[in-house]
Amino acid sequence: MNIGKDQNLVKTIVDAMPAAIIIVDSSGSIRFVNDTTLNLFGYQEGELDGRKVEILVPIAPRKHQQYVKNYLAAPRKRRMGGNRDLVGKTKEGQDIAIEVGLTPLEYENELYVIACAVDISERVAQMNLKEKYLQSIEEMNVELHRSNQDLSEFAYIASHDLQSPLRSIEHLVTWIKEDLENPNEDVQKNLATLESRVQRMKALLSDLLQYSRVSRMDDSIVEVPCQSLVEEIIESLDKPSEYKIKIDGSLPSFQTARAPLDLVLRNLIGNAIRHRDKDDGQLCVSCRKEGSFYYFTVSDNGKGIASQFHEKVFQLFQTLQSRDEIEGTGIGLAIVQKAVNRFGGEVTLVSEEGKGASFTFSWPTSIKGLKKEAG
Repeated sequence: MNIGKDQNLVKTIVDAMPAAIIIVDSSGSIRFVNDTTLNLFGYQEGELDGRKVEILVPIAPRKHQQYVKNYLAAPRKRRMGGNRDLVGKTKEGQDIAIEVGLTPLEYENELYVIACAVDISERVAQMNLKEKYLQSIEEMNVELHRSNQDLSEFAYIASHDLQSPLRSIEHLVTWIKEDLENPNEDVQKNLATLESRVQRMKALLSDLLQYSRVSRMDDSIVEVPCQSLVEEIIESLDKPSEYKIKIDGSLPSFQTARAPLDLVLRNLIGNAIRHRDKDDGQLCVSCRKEGSFYYFTVSDNGKGIASQFHEKVFQLFQTLQSRDEIEGTGIGLAIVQKAVNRFGGEVTLVSEEGKGASFTFSWPTSIKGLKKEAG
């Protein structure tokens, strides 16, 4: 094939191109390659002249003949191998992932095909690594989902089944107290301690059961007037008469899942009351809207929480004080976080020791069609 009087200039330009240029005739024989082709596939100049193109791109002969026949019947520019399924082979037998562009060329009444090949091995390696990484994440998500389900089922079964023997212990303590005549001070103290421990265990099992049920709560969407909801929660909780609770501004009324929202607000308000450092404390409930979320805030003027414990308080069974000082299970805030996260929200804590605590959680303005996280 004579490429013209400016052959040297044209060849210099073509050899300088970063892509491998291969010109093939209608029989599939190689008529020209540039230096990039030789370097990519490991051949010396002249070694590929007249050879079938399958030496560079091994395709079954019959299959390739059909490709050539179909292409020559309707020659057009087209792309091949963009999705790593086209493999070239070097002189040493090494596979190379390539992407090829085909362009028909009619020259001196003969039809040729210009193939422009690019080595995409690095891109394919990155794609494979990405797929492997995504598959690993998917497998971890499946395992995490299974573990969460197992944990929820275990928590439900354990808390439910343990309540029966606990009630038996409670009754037994009552009978012992009734049967004893004039028990001494130590016996009375021990029985009181036992009763206290039974009540604590009952509360722990109740909260554990509630925690396991968060992902299975009634998610029925109804109109929820948050002002009335918070007022009902405040009215139902035990608190000193001098403890002041106020609602700052007006709380929204919107369509949402009432039961989980009630659970979150009830735990946050109840937690603030339970951990007060004085009976004449103050608590404030407020809400603001930003974008597609409401941000509810429950603030108090209690003893506050040191910064090093801000993450710990959301973990199961974590309390910052001895349970002999304050009756608490250490599950309330874990329930709050689990319920809020389930609807795509977050819980944040702003607090300093001795300066009260402020818990803010985001709640979607609409949960219709929202995919809830299980577990």
